[in-house]
Amino acid sequence: MKTVAGLVSLREMLRSDLRSVASAEKKTFARDAWKLKDFSDLLRPPTGMGIVAEVNDTLVGYLIGMQGADEAELLNIGVIPEARRRGVGRGLMKIWLERLFERGVKSVYLDVRTSNHPAIQLYESFGFNVAGCRPHYYSDGEDSLVMKLALAGGTWRGSRFDGDHRR
Repeated sequence: MKTVAGLVSLREMLRSDLRSVASAEKKTFARDAWKLKDFSDLLRPPTGMGIVAEVNDTLVGYLIGMQGADEAELLNIGVIPEARRRGVGRGLMKIWLERLFERGVKSVYLDVRTSNHPAIQLYESFGFNVAGCRPHYYSDGEDSLVMKLALAGGTWRGSRFDGDHRR
């Protein structure tokens, strides 16, 4: 995957990445930014799983999720403003979902702001469907859409998955 600045590399998030992740979080979500401790508390194996995206050794995106038995939840995904609309978020989601599929996860859940149309479109392109709504979920009172993806028994194609279920 290429961006204007160069080739994007995706890899497992390390504890040593957490300061950069927290800094990127502030750029990405000024009003609801997680703190360093929030990321640190969640990045615990075997349930916590994080992935970072880098361009020229600079962090441009991150994803953190949790797995419990055969279910997983996307907790946070962010791409710094100057790297958006270049496939970074899609790459993070693709590698994470492939890893979950390999681990035998059957269902994946996430919450997304009802106003975050680009994120909703991204999730729908991976096969997520709206499963419900949480009224006043966010600190500013905005509702959350709860979205669900069925990995087992659905149209998931494993490592050949191209991230576009709209065909």
